[in-house]
Amino acid sequence: MKDQKIQTRNAQEESDRFHTDYYLTHDLFQQGTWLEKPNSRIMEIGALLANQERVRALDLGAGVGRNAIPFARLFADGTATVDCVDIIDVAVEKLRANALAQGVSRAINPILSNVAEFHIPDGAYDAIMAMSVLEHAFAPERFEAGIATLQTGTRKGGFNCLSITTDLKERDCQTDQSLVPLITTAVSSQECRELLQRLYATWEIQHLSFSPFRETIERSGRNIEWSANYCLLVARR
Repeated sequence: MKDQKIQTRNAQEESDRFHTDYYLTHDLFQQGTWLEKPNSRIMEIGALLANQERVRALDLGAGVGRNAIPFARLFADGTATVDCVDIIDVAVEKLRANALAQGVSRAINPILSNVAEFHIPDGAYDAIMAMSVLEHAFAPERFEAGIATLQTGTRKGGFNCLSITTDLKERDCQTDQSLVPLITTAVSSQECRELLQRLYATWEIQHLSFSPFRETIERSGRNIEWSANYCLLVARR
């Protein structure tokens, strides 16, 4: 148990450091980065909701606004609110500045908070987005319950859009040594598929896919190769 807590803390600290450095050195919509454009599935959800009189959305792990800002721009001024939660103060500051620059500051509500500690009221949101954040925010014993809070927080007819890192492997590029992945909750693609199909059994699952991903990051002066399968779920309540 002690070793698990140390691993969880190290994973959370590494995730925060990586994203802080990334947001300090890359701009929103910068070409060639993963901030270049929003997730297309999120934009499709926004388009489906655009005719509603009022829309309230939640973006967990919102970062600097990659998804929240383009989502907000789909709506007429004053008809949508996007609560944007992130634990990194630099992200929240840049999100606020980006929303102002993009003309959607009235729609964007930046919130500095740990995702796992953020309270989601029942039936509060028309759309909840959680892109590559749940596996970093929730410890294994709280992972399933964390997803369940997203479900109860969604109104009937509303959407969940989740991206979850699965099958994560790490390799030291200098030594070719396999490393213990620094992730709070490690889950296989099979486990993730079975979990989501069970939790969303009474929902309309519109999309569920797993896509291979590989990149090299820097950690403590060393190059570390990540390889994973990214799960993407879109479901309607």
